[in-house]
Amino acid sequence: MIDCKYEELIELINSHSISKVQFKVKDYSHYNNCKFIIKEDTFNSKNGVFLIDIILTKDGSENICFYDKFKEDYKLFYLGKLGSFTLKQLWNRVEIINIE
Repeated sequence: MIDCKYEELIELINSHSISKVQFKVKDYSHYNNCKFIIKEDTFNSKNGVFLIDIILTKDGSENICFYDKFKEDYKLFYLGKLGSFTLKQLWNRVEIINIE
């Protein structure tokens, strides 16, 4: 497990300083293999843009992509009867496995 504060992780993601973050939501097996993948794409032009791809499940059924910056108020996680939550709202249950 890697110890990282929420604000530090968001800064690393939004500054495009890292390429990948693997994490899981503790005590919720549906979200035990989540990833942020930060990549630069050129889209057939010479100008590069950054995409932040978030894959929340192994089968890719829960996937979202943001342009340039992570939208912190987006409710990524659906925990059944408990409702939907942002990454920040669940941060105390997030365990970071790896940062590249």
